[in-house]
This record gives sequence, structure tokens and C-alpha cells, in this order.
Amino acid sequence: MPRRRSLIAGLVAIAILAPLALHVGLAVFLHRQIDALGDEGDTIWVDHGGATVGPFAAWVRVRDPRVHIGAHDEPIVQANRVELVRHSTLWAWLTSGSFHLELSVPELDQDQAWLRAQGAETEQLALIEQLGLGDGSAALSVQVRYTADRDRLTADLAYDNASRSEPTARLAWVLEDVQRQDLYGLAELRMPRVTVQRLTTEYANDALRRRIADLSQAVSLSEATLLRVLPAPLPYQRLADWLARSDGRAQRVHIEPLLSGVVIQGLRHTLPATPGELTIERLELDRVALASPADRLIVRHLRLGMAGAHLPLQALRAPIRQLLRDVGYREPEFDGYLEYEQQPDSGDATLAPIHLRSEAMGTLNAQLRLQGVDPAALRQQPRASLIGASFERAQLSYKEAGLADRLVAALAQRRGASADQFRAWVGRRAQDVLGARREAVMPAVEDFLREPQRLKITAAPAEPVPMRLLLGPAAMGRYGALAERLAVTAQSGD
Repeated sequence: MPRRRSLIAGLVAIAILAPLALHVGLAVFLHRQIDALGDEGDTIWVDHGGATVGPFAAWVRVRDPRVHIGAHDEPIVQANRVELVRHSTLWAWLTSGSFHLELSVPELDQDQAWLRAQGAETEQLALIEQLGLGDGSAALSVQVRYTADRDRLTADLAYDNASRSEPTARLAWVLEDVQRQDLYGLAELRMPRVTVQRLTTEYANDALRRRIADLSQAVSLSEATLLRVLPAPLPYQRLADWLARSDGRAQRVHIEPLLSGVVIQGLRHTLPATPGELTIERLELDRVALASPADRLIVRHLRLGMAGAHLPLQALRAPIRQLLRDVGYREPEFDGYLEYEQQPDSGDATLAPIHLRSEAMGTLNAQLRLQGVDPAALRQQPRASLIGASFERAQLSYKEAGLADRLVAALAQRRGASADQFRAWVGRRAQDVLGARREAVMPAVEDFLREPQRLKITAAPAEPVPMRLLLGPAAMGRYGALAERLAVTAQSGD
């Protein structure tokens, strides 16, 4: 009998302690995840006044959440609390990556001073108030479902006002091709490249609908995009104003959430002092990451891509314009992209890769690495900032697709010489210019002149060279001294 009683007691203890242990384990796990929402000084981080986890993590309540950018003390978004109701099990997320979550943000309070500093004006701020955001009585509710086996993300975002029984506005969308690792990119201000399958909006009344439609037209954003960016402090008005000031026009401008990117389609830019117009079918800025050293917001990383760029010859200097006409180019078309990265602590800056391709000319790839670029001065005094830096490495690679052969033929004709005679003259001239570096460079140059395929030129000094030491030789045309100081080499071949 005692053995039976001890067995029953043991089973009862397990029945009580096992769920308790599971609850405690889930609570500890979720507390750690909440506390890891970013450290102070990260690109974007969240501070809060504590979290409470319900039984078996059925719900989570975070008190006084505050969203910050960089090292700024003042939050850009704050609320009384955030409530997370989990409709799916934690096990499903840990095993398959699927989840279904409901998030409620009562008493959302926008930092309108920050919005105003980014370019939001009276009309935008008034609309934020009308939606119920920023007056202390707003509520934001979000439902998100992610199905891992279908790579599908569905979301429903509703703006609620305490004085209304119905949401003032609702935005629902279905995204396809969303990978699980893409979800983590949002914490670094990156937006996954996804396919929008369906996107719908609805409003509490026609007056609000008309107001949002008018505003979205004024700032050149779709209604859906405008509603998406309203909860976040994005400089949508500033972008529209910048386009207008720079004599630019665009068929469509789209700003990704969380400042993760901008897409401009059908961009047309009037060039100064020329009758021509630069046109770009698609200009895309993405992979943006910010940092905030010394309380200044700087760009740590970005990628800029363009497709279908048409450069009018009128924009070029007369000798280059005439030369391109002589070789048969009327309005070259380019595709390309570049990536920029800067380390806030050291100031090391990298442009790599730089990729430019023209089907009728060739493909140009380049990279540039500098050390000690002052990030604070780079935007306001770029020349002074670069002069104070040091040159670390540069590389230029060109793959022929017709430009080199055409240039040789046209320039030879101008000099009244054959193509072979002109190539020999270029070789002799290059040897004179290169001086002591001729042996490291000329064999590759001569190979390329004989049979243009690919030419790669690299400048990689053993130690970084202060940029100010390169200004004098460059100004006096002492290119041989520059090549020697930068340890220039060249390679040719396919």
C-alpha cells in the first residue's frame, strides 16, 4: 500500500511539476528573445519596462515598449503596451518555422517631432491624427500568419481609434516566396525580396478614403504603400520634394517599410545646360543599414542598382561626344549596380562591387577601398573627408564587347594611320607614362591591344597611402610616380 501511495504521489508530482517546468522554460526562453530585440546603439532596437508571459506562453504582454534608431535617446515610436497572442504553438515555429500571431498595440504614440524633421508636413501629421495614430488614443492591431512549406506570409494591419467602433483603416496583403531567413532581416532594416500576390485596403468612411487618395497622389506613393509607411517615420515627403527640386520626374515611387529600400520607375532627369534628358527605367536602392556613431545617423551599407539607363551624348564633353559618335554610339544604354559599406568606428569605406554593363560596349567592374573616412563630414564636406582618408586598394576590370576595337579604328583614322600603327603608338606612350612600373603593367596592356578581351588593373600598395600625398603627383601629371606609389599591376586574358 505505501508503494502504491508513493507511486500515486509521484505521478501527481509529475503532473504538476512537468507543466510548471514547461511554462517556466517557455517563459525564460521568451524573456530572452524579448531582451534580445537589439542592443542600445544598434540600427534599430527596442527598450521596454518589462514583460509578462501567460500560462504556457499562450500570450505575452510587454509594458511601455519604445522603438529607437541608433543611439538616439528619444524613441521614434512608443506605446503603453504590446500584447502578443499566440495562435500557434511554439513547437511549430521551432520545428517547421510556421506561425500565426496576433499583435495588439494599444495607445500607440508617434514621435511627431521626428516625423516633422524627416519632412512630414501639416497634412501628413493631420492624417496620422485622423487615423488615430499619435494622439494617445490610437491602437494598432496586426495579425500575421507564415506558412513555411508554402513560403507564404499573410498580414492584416488595422488602425483603430478609441472613439470609433470600426477600424479607421485596414491593410491586408499576401506575400509569396518569403524565406524563413528573410524574416530575420527586418531587424537589420532589410526587406526581403518577395512577390506581392494580393493587397487590399478598406476605410471607415469615404472622407478618410478621399484624404488618403489625395495625399498618396501628392507624394507619388500608392495608397497601400502610404498606409504601410505611416506607422514608421519615413521621409516619403522629402523624397518627393527632392525629385521636384532636381528637375526629376518618375512614373512610380515605392518606399519599402523600415527605410529598407526605394524603387523609382520611369525616372527622367533634365540635365543642366543641355537639351538632353537622362532616363532610367528602374532605379533601386536597397539593403540599407544605418548606424549612429557619436549621435549622428549615417549609412553603413547600401546597394544602388539601375536598369535601362540612357545617357544622352549632349551631356558629355564635346571631344568625348564627338568620339562616341564617330564610333557609332548615339545614346548608349547601361545596366549596373554598386554596393557601399562604411565601418562607423574606423571610417573604412568600400565601394565594391561597382558593375556597369553596356551590351554594345562592354562590362566594367571596379572596387575601391579607403581607410579613415570621416563619416560625419562625408555628407557635408565630401572632398575634405576623402582628402583626409588613406588609399588602401582599387581594381578596374574591363571585358570587351566592341568598344575597344571601335575606338582603335576611329582614332587610327584620325591620325591617318593603320590600326596596327596606332596600337604601337599607344604602347610606346603608355611605357613613357608608366615609368618604373612599365614591366608590371605593359605586357598585359600590349596583349589587350593586340586582342581585346579582358584587362584588369590593380592598385594595391603594401601600406595604405594618405590621399593628400597623391594630390601633388596627380596635379602635375606625374602618373608614373602615382603608379609606383600605388603598386599598380595589370593582367590580361579571358
